[in-house]
Amino acid sequence: MKFSLLFLLGFSTGAPVFDIGLDTCSFTESSDDIHVGDIFCTFNTKGDIGHSVSSAVYASDCSSPAPPGVTQDANTTFDLVSGSQVSSTYNVTISLTSAAVPSGATSINFCLKAEVMGSDGAMYDWAGQKIALAVALDGNIGSLSITTSTFNGNTGDSKDVGTASFRVHAFRCDSTGVGMDNKALSFGENFYLCVLGHQSAVIIDGITTLKASKSDVTSDFSLITSEGNNPNTIVYGAGTNVVVIATL
Repeated sequence: MKFSLLFLLGFSTGAPVFDIGLDTCSFTESSDDIHVGDIFCTFNTKGDIGHSVSSAVYASDCSSPAPPGVTQDANTTFDLVSGSQVSSTYNVTISLTSAAVPSGATSINFCLKAEVMGSDGAMYDWAGQKIALAVALDGNIGSLSITTSTFNGNTGDSKDVGTASFRVHAFRCDSTGVGMDNKALSFGENFYLCVLGHQSAVIIDGITTLKASKSDVTSDFSLITSEGNNPNTIVYGAGTNVVVIATL
């Protein structure tokens, strides 16, 4: 007897998540006449072991070079969460000099873009923030506010990080999922078929179709269809890396 199957696959949450988002930005005024002050921005990030975070300052359109008098300095603090998942805090200090405040300006405007790269060097997530620091007409900062707004447009080419293949293996097994020889069935004997994901990240959510065929019978036997199982077929282990199908 032969079997043909169609699998419904999922992926475990054990795979690392890549994410970056702005936590907060604040401004500290300088006491000298050369420097306006510093803007401190903190991003919360996630990635795999060995991931990195970088950032760059642009003009307010988030694509042109940074305006005069606006520079950055950054550092990353990593904190291992569990397994292959790592979270990190990315701190950026943006220094502003008097060159950033042209005559008659009412604000300093620029864009800060930060991105998360995996250990393979590919960029997986990014965040852009348009930042505006209000100034008085005489160039004084005083207690005026800093505002941020999310930039969602990607002005660069997106990177193709390739494709991944996920495979499963079907084999005859016993009721506990242990493989066994493919010997002939005896009358009344239960048959067990195991489906195992080759990679640990592959989760088998269910079996959508299962048909059995016999060499001396023209029509196939539908054991599992989109409408459900026949009364003699049981599937257990769905939502894990290995599923056992029992035909009684």
